[in-house]
Amino acid sequence: MDNRFANWNGSNMSEAARSVMIRNVSNAILIHHMTSFRLPDVTIKKMSSSQQKFWRNKKTCKGNHIITWRRVQKPKEEGGLGFRDMHTFNRALLAKSYWRLSSDTESMMAKSLQEKYFQDGDLFNLKNKTNTTWSWRSLSSELYFVQANSCWCLGDGKMILIWQHRWIQVLPHPPVPRQGSTTHLNFKYVCELFNQSKNSWNLDLLHELFDLNTVNLIWNTQIHINCEDRLIWLLKKNGRFSVKSAYRKLHEEHNNSESIEPRMIKI
Repeated sequence: MDNRFANWNGSNMSEAARSVMIRNVSNAILIHHMTSFRLPDVTIKKMSSSQQKFWRNKKTCKGNHIITWRRVQKPKEEGGLGFRDMHTFNRALLAKSYWRLSSDTESMMAKSLQEKYFQDGDLFNLKNKTNTTWSWRSLSSELYFVQANSCWCLGDGKMILIWQHRWIQVLPHPPVPRQGSTTHLNFKYVCELFNQSKNSWNLDLLHELFDLNTVNLIWNTQIHINCEDRLIWLLKKNGRFSVKSAYRKLHEEHNNSESIEPRMIKI
């Protein structure tokens, strides 16, 4: 990155031009690497330092500055310039790769990784292994983030595990069996909770396995018997993953800030 900045004559650029170069060019240089690996903190610190020196048009980051770099990295609606925090951006890109694994199981990458790390096909209940690569450890580090912000959309129920997957949107976790239930281990997939006609729920079975509140939630869940189950991203209305939504959520979690109201974004 230093070599790239050296070829740009920042002294002949306005502050706005240098801002565009950082947001749209320098952040894209290492996207391929950040999609596959969690970069060391030393590397990220070096990258941020290079960006800061170029934007401030100085040879060093030392000295007092009117605006801190952390303030500059805030989103525009929060008073910053929208420069990405590289650590958070790295995590958002890794989450994207993990999402692709869970939603596109037929890809060559998914099949090869499944053969080695999750032979049962369940990406959300991984078993601890010691002989793993740095790339896999980087991807799987975002398991809980993806899991917390995704949910299964019910189709024919043949892919969703009743007790291990989150498939009731209003619940932040998989459903739990009713206290005292002894038969819940006999049922594995959601499709086993349907009646014989496959177009409605087996109400008697639901009362046998779940408490009344969970039964009502399941009963109000629509069955799409002619469609396959699919994983949806809860941070987007269309259910599709986006790095922007993941970055914003990670930024909010990191800074312990509340979500910005949609009307404020237009200001």
